[in-house]
Amino acid sequence: MATLTPSPETSEARTAASVRMLELLDQGQGTDLERGYVYGLIKYIEGGPKEAANAFHKVAKQFPNDLQSPVFAALFGRGGYDPSGAPTPDEERAHAELEELVKRFPDSPIPLNALLFVRAEAPDLTKDLPLARKLCRMAPEYPPYFHLLGHYEWRCGDHGEAITAFGRAASFYQNWMKENKVGVADCPEWIKAECYRIVALGSKGDFDTAYAASRQLASTPVPEDRPSSPGARLLLWDAKTLPARILLNRGLTGNAAEAAASLPSPEEIKKFHKHSLAYWWIDGLRFCLDARKQIDNGDLDEARNVVAALTQHGETMVKTRPQAVAGGEGSPWLRSFRALEVLASDLRGLIAMKGPKETRDTAFNWFSSAADRQRPEPMMFPPMVLTPMAVRLGNYHLAKGEPKEALEDFNRALATFPNEIRSLVGKQQACEALGDTAGVEDTAARISRLRGD
Repeated sequence: MATLTPSPETSEARTAASVRMLELLDQGQGTDLERGYVYGLIKYIEGGPKEAANAFHKVAKQFPNDLQSPVFAALFGRGGYDPSGAPTPDEERAHAELEELVKRFPDSPIPLNALLFVRAEAPDLTKDLPLARKLCRMAPEYPPYFHLLGHYEWRCGDHGEAITAFGRAASFYQNWMKENKVGVADCPEWIKAECYRIVALGSKGDFDTAYAASRQLASTPVPEDRPSSPGARLLLWDAKTLPARILLNRGLTGNAAEAAASLPSPEEIKKFHKHSLAYWWIDGLRFCLDARKQIDNGDLDEARNVVAALTQHGETMVKTRPQAVAGGEGSPWLRSFRALEVLASDLRGLIAMKGPKETRDTAFNWFSSAADRQRPEPMMFPPMVLTPMAVRLGNYHLAKGEPKEALEDFNRALATFPNEIRSLVGKQQACEALGDTAGVEDTAARISRLRGD
């Protein structure tokens, strides 16, 4: 585990395991298959995923009946998705390899899980949702599969089903922690499932329940005896900021001040500075919330000053990226930095909308920038920014009396945040302005189903 999940806590064990594996490899210990796996792991540590993929392809060719080695080869060899959401050639090749494994081993959940994992970042997951449900039937008490199912349900707009799936995953993780007498330091997956469940509650429109649940999750103490553990770090990056992000998304007057108060204070977070870079994200959110408060108060000059300070904060934060990568926080750092970029553009758009009439058209450019920057999160994490930025564009066009353009924007928002409640409400308003009775009725029915009416 130490070789696959680097962190300050596991660095010594990772080095020791690597050295020992090399020694055993040199001594000719183990079976040919075991030696092949060790060789693949060593190539991953030394040369990265592409080298590991080549190594595991060789193992798979030597042992054609082995299941794990071709799965590893496909996972290490994938190339991800381009900015438009299309799979790269390496990604398509990995999908094809895994599809073939699913056909060869139809009763095993392993290749199916791998296939659904690599497809989880695709723009449209609807065709694979039945497979995600099938996976959970194959292993009905395995929490990672229920987290995957929750992600697929949420991305398909089935928020009630997503809440149930994430709830089951979290419950299974809690049982695992209890049975093994471990805490959140060793189970970041529980935090991740709870965060996503709460986000799904908000997407469904149940803001009060989502906010209450987020406050409860955020109250989970950071294990001070293990501040560099995976669980401690996920608490700092995701759970401790979730109440503020929910209120920021809701956007009611007065929410910004309450959201700022919900964040860990600089004094609280200072003791973790040596162990995590999450304070850069938390302090960035503090700037965003201060700017929103100034906008709500009508002090646009001060709001501009705060956004300028946020920009400087981001420019300084960029310099910490090598430290984040070296310390095993590259992924949360990147997710958070991109979120701050989205929020900065959003704030400038809100300031323009509140400003003089002659400057309001610039809001379109800022909102467009925010929407273009917003992308699906990797690794089946919930979004850091909970507002679909295309909704801002829709509201902008509604305010200008351009319902046709607004409808396009709300549909764009629903493509990235399917069945998100405010996107649906905005679409209904655009349809009403266009005199589209069928569109109004269809959207109203979707809203009713979402709310459980």
